[in-house]
Formats: sequence, structure tokens, C-alpha cells
Amino acid sequence: MVFLAWLKNRWRRDAEAAKADSRDYLLAALPVTVGVVGAALLFPRAIVPVLVPLPAPSSYVLAAESRSDTVRVEAVHRTPLDAQTRELGTAFRAWNLMAFRSDDGIEHDAHAQAVKLGAIARGLRDGGAVQSLLALRAVQMHVFLTELRRFADTGEESDELREVAGNAVGRLREVGLIDGHRLLLGEQTYRVFYKLLWNRVLGLAADELFALSMDDEREMARVQLAHPHASETERVILASDRARAVTPAQCDLVEQRTREAEDRWRLRKVEEWGARDAAYPMAFARGVLLFRLARYAESGRAFSAAREHGGAYALRAVFHERAALVASLVE
Repeated sequence: MVFLAWLKNRWRRDAEAAKADSRDYLLAALPVTVGVVGAALLFPRAIVPVLVPLPAPSSYVLAAESRSDTVRVEAVHRTPLDAQTRELGTAFRAWNLMAFRSDDGIEHDAHAQAVKLGAIARGLRDGGAVQSLLALRAVQMHVFLTELRRFADTGEESDELREVAGNAVGRLREVGLIDGHRLLLGEQTYRVFYKLLWNRVLGLAADELFALSMDDEREMARVQLAHPHASETERVILASDRARAVTPAQCDLVEQRTREAEDRWRLRKVEEWGARDAAYPMAFARGVLLFRLARYAESGRAFSAAREHGGAYALRAVFHERAALVASLVE
């Protein structure tokens, strides 16, 4: 109120002094304009947050990893893998094909095959055949990417694709990373996805010689946050509700609940990833998602933490923090 009174008084005084020449009104308006701009800077406007920041993997590192795998594949073409490594590759293919079986013995056979896979992989790992294992992974990854491109062109899953990746296409389609037979991601992303799949099946995900690099993980986290989906349980419930929805209001409600479920899932991923990567602006990302979930007080605290932390998102956090405050007062 004091500031507004000062502006009014200053305008009146300068206007009266400029009556002798109407052109001087321009000069009279100058301090008022400065005051208004200063007030806008002093009291930032509220801006509703929209975008969640994504992890930024190094494209150079991902390309270098791809070249290393290509070198391994070319070496195998010159000198075939040893018999035990080839046996592991065959066992891995047999495991993947079980995803398409529906007979009663599948559970028993899957367990037996998993035991066999783990035993062969551990034997090779403990015997120092790390390079052979990496070469096998590179070869099967090459087959996967080749067959995936063919799938994108034809819409048909080949036996070869199923043997090296199991039901990967179905899973990628389920979480929105494949649309029909259209690939929504770049090849580097599918490459990282396959490494993760292969490591998990063979029990090597936690082994530092096979584990994903930090940039691999950043790429997976980037894809997860850019393409969110509800948890598996919520997807089943939402699909049932969507099938029963008849009126536009019911359909809108299901879509709203879907977005909320996706944002809850994404919030968990943000917190998990932020705990692993200190470079990721977790506080800011939490603020955006909490705001989207109408948890305005928590959102404001998250943006406050982002503002205090400084960095590239500090200024934006100021405007979003104010939006969270306004929303919490209106709620």
C-alpha cells in the first residue's frame, strides 16, 4: 500500500510540473514505469510448473559403448565363441521362448532353466571368461536390434527376435514404448534396454563388470520420466474402469485418474533416481509432480529447497514456489 501511494503521489507531482508542455508527460511517466518494473522483479509472478526435468546422458559415452559392442561382434565373426559360452547362449534362447508357452509344466521348466542359466553364467564369470560373456551379450544384442528393425518394417515378430528377447516387444508395447509396430525410441535406448534385460536374466545386473554405466542408467531414467505409466496393479484397475466407462464424464474421470497414477509412478522414479545421481535436480522435479498431484504445500517446500540449492533451476523454482503458495491458499 505504501508503495502504491508513493507511485500515485510521484505521478501527480510530476504531472503538475509538466503542464507547461504536454510532451513532458513522457518524462513524468519514467519513474512510475521504473517503479512498476521494480515491483514486478521484487514480487515475482506465479507460474504453474509443467515440465519435469529429464536426466541428460552423454551421447558420446553411449556411442562409444555401441562401438565397443560392434568390435566384439566383429571379433566373434572371425573367431567363434568357446563351447561353454555358446551353451549359455543356447540356454538363454530356450529361457526366452518359455514366455510364449502356456502349458502346465511351464513353471517347473522355467525354474530349471533359470538354475541352469545361473550356473553356467557363474561358472564362466568365476573362471575369468568375462570377455566371452561380454561378447555373447554383444552378439545377442546385435541380433535383437536387427530383428527389432525388421519388426518395425513388417509388424511381425520373428522367431529369432523371440529367442533373443522373449516377450520384450509385448512389454515395451504395454508401457507405451512401442506403438503397434512403430518404435518410439532411438536405437541407443533399445540397446541399453537389452543390456539391462540380458544382465537380469543371467544374474549379472549387480556385477560391476557387466552393470550398466551411469550414462546407460541416465538414458533409462530419461525414458522412464519421459514416458510414464501407472503401476502394473493400477493399469489393470484403470483398464477395467475404462472398459466400463460410458458417458463423457466417466471417460474424463478415468483419464484424470490415469494421469494421476502416472504422476505417482513418476514421482517414485524421480526420488529413486535422485538418490543415485547427485547431478539430477530432484527437488525441482518433485515440486513439479507434487503440484500436478495437487499436493501444493509439499510442492512449495520442494521448490523452496530447489531455490536454496541454486543452480540452473533456482530462478524457475522462485516462480513455481509462488504458484504453489497461491494454489495452497485457494484450495
